[in-house]
Amino acid sequence: MRAALEEDLPLAPSLSLACANRASTHEYERAFMVVTRRPRMATLGGVIFIVSNVFGSWALIFPVTPLLVSAVGGSGFAAGGTTGVFMTATIAAQLATPTLLRRYDFRPVVVSGCLLLGLPCIALVQWSHDITALMVISAVRGLGFGLVTVACSALPPHLSTSDRLGRAVAAQGMANAASQTVFLLIGMQLFRAGGVVAVSVVATAMAVTAALAALGLPRAMYGAIGAHSDSESTRGVLKRPIALASLAVVGIAAAYGGLSALVPLVGYPQSTHAGVILATVGGTVVAGRFVAGHYSHRILDRRSTAQIGVVAAIAGTMCFSVAVTSANAAFPVALAGAMAFGFGLGWIQNVTLMRTLVSVPPHRVGFASAAWNISMDAGIGLGATMTGAVADHSGFGIAHLSSAVIIALTVALPLAARQNRSQQHRQVMREVPASRE
Repeated sequence: MRAALEEDLPLAPSLSLACANRASTHEYERAFMVVTRRPRMATLGGVIFIVSNVFGSWALIFPVTPLLVSAVGGSGFAAGGTTGVFMTATIAAQLATPTLLRRYDFRPVVVSGCLLLGLPCIALVQWSHDITALMVISAVRGLGFGLVTVACSALPPHLSTSDRLGRAVAAQGMANAASQTVFLLIGMQLFRAGGVVAVSVVATAMAVTAALAALGLPRAMYGAIGAHSDSESTRGVLKRPIALASLAVVGIAAAYGGLSALVPLVGYPQSTHAGVILATVGGTVVAGRFVAGHYSHRILDRRSTAQIGVVAAIAGTMCFSVAVTSANAAFPVALAGAMAFGFGLGWIQNVTLMRTLVSVPPHRVGFASAAWNISMDAGIGLGATMTGAVADHSGFGIAHLSSAVIIALTVALPLAARQNRSQQHRQVMREVPASRE
């Protein structure tokens, strides 16, 4: 795993200019201009279009697969296991993506990822009653999702100048969050109204549309920009802060994975309520990240400020625990929990990402970004599987309470740990290629 992570993603122009050894600044800028002037879709808007469709296709099916498993008599463990299998495959693909990018460049990797994510959705129509087939479909889709997420997170630096890189990354992050929020809600409504056929067709169409758009990517973008090679690829990396941040990411992601797997299985008064709850979580994640980003200087310097997200996330999981035992107020309490948990999730995501980035020198930002993404996906898969097992044994209420305990132990404590002094004073560029935001 470490070796794969150390095969860094292509660096942003602003980073490569600082460390390129084989080309002068003039030669580098000329190569960059050749790439960005390629015809068809060498624009950030095109990348945002691809990402929006990819995350929309993912969000449509994400809450539906556990429902299909449950409908054929599968246990809560099996229902959550579909998410676990998906995320395991995603991580495997993310580990391999840097090597694939170096060998085949962006276009084939992104197109392949989109097709692997979308085409298996059609198989859901035929195999929706077979739990084993649902697991296999989840695994294949996870491979595609892993390829696209890592590759697309490296595209904005190649399609924007260094002075606009921060805006480019922010725009892509907002597109991700908005697409997830909207299509989580639409996916549940489509499934209730038209069954697995309707949601599968739309998810497939969105992924195929993204693949067609990706055909407009330049053929040799990776090769023209080049990548920095460092014989000591982990030199300058502060391992303890990264380990603490990664543990916190796994913890909060596990709580999110468990929540996403259980919410569709709870019998709320109306069938659309589960979709509304999941969409609310996605929407308030954006708010949490925005507010945390505004106060990022205080978050890094004060351990108590970082705990705001922890308190909100724990309060949210407690609300979900109460909601499953409250027949009359189930939906309002769950909705309040979704708002609190989503805000806390967004806050913690921003805190951990910032602490990860300031723990590495500029030329290792790709390593930090990949580590953060893999921790997030691993936590979602682990949380969905383990929370499903707890729900089978002790019920939904105890399962949500266990998520609160996980947050307290694996998120609150690492974020409370004193940061290394050299980390606090490390100079990091203002604009860096961040991960999936």
